[in-house]
Amino acid sequence: MHRLNLLLNRQIFKATIDKLSPNIFCCEKKLFGNKGDGGYVLPVRFLDPDKYVVLSFGVNDDISFEEAVLASKPGMGIYCFDPTVPGLPHENRDIRFYPIGLAGKTNRNRKLLELKDAMKYAGLDPAVHQVLKIDIEGWEWSFLKTFDPAAYNADVLAIEFHFNLFKDWQTFLVFPYVFRRRYKLLSQLLNHYYIFHVHANNLSYTRVGEYMFPNLLEMTLIKKNVFEERILEDVKKYNTPNIPGSADHQYPFRAHGS
Repeated sequence: MHRLNLLLNRQIFKATIDKLSPNIFCCEKKLFGNKGDGGYVLPVRFLDPDKYVVLSFGVNDDISFEEAVLASKPGMGIYCFDPTVPGLPHENRDIRFYPIGLAGKTNRNRKLLELKDAMKYAGLDPAVHQVLKIDIEGWEWSFLKTFDPAAYNADVLAIEFHFNLFKDWQTFLVFPYVFRRRYKLLSQLLNHYYIFHVHANNLSYTRVGEYMFPNLLEMTLIKKNVFEERILEDVKKYNTPNIPGSADHQYPFRAHGS
């Protein structure tokens, strides 16, 4: 593997690794799909057929994840999207398939749609709550450039992140810049999501000093605001003023009227 420490300082790798610590617990975990490739860990509590749908972007020849979700939660709405294959690897009448891909900007000539357009294409109400599985071979960064978590009820994201993509010597030379852009996109995403589960694909790593950085990383994220109601309930239940009669501003520490 290329010795990127010649081009990229160690601090940005450390900063990225520090962000990858799971920070949400006490939710039941379950692996859906094949062990290794094709499987993703999800929080079971969010697989409610009456409230959620699963949007799976990137299926290729493997729908073990989608079929495992259906087996565990019959009646779950499963919508698969992939512009690189003509259909599912085998028939499953409970899984809908659409030959389009996910991107940050809609390009119908290339069969690539923004999330809102992909949902419209599938006839989904934009207000429906979503579990997104995204395995789109590097296009996740294009998606994240324009993804606004506040505009969607995308409560759970299961994403395969591609950090190192070397197609030729030019991409190798600009990689430090590209990596920093990806670090920024990841940081922006984690302003809105907790990390629920992290799985490094052991296909390949980049060694930078003492760090073994996975070139492919699968993460499951849970949107922070889905816990806000419970947090506010706990604040009201357990917090009493230290000084009676004085103004008492508790979490989320917002001024009245703002």
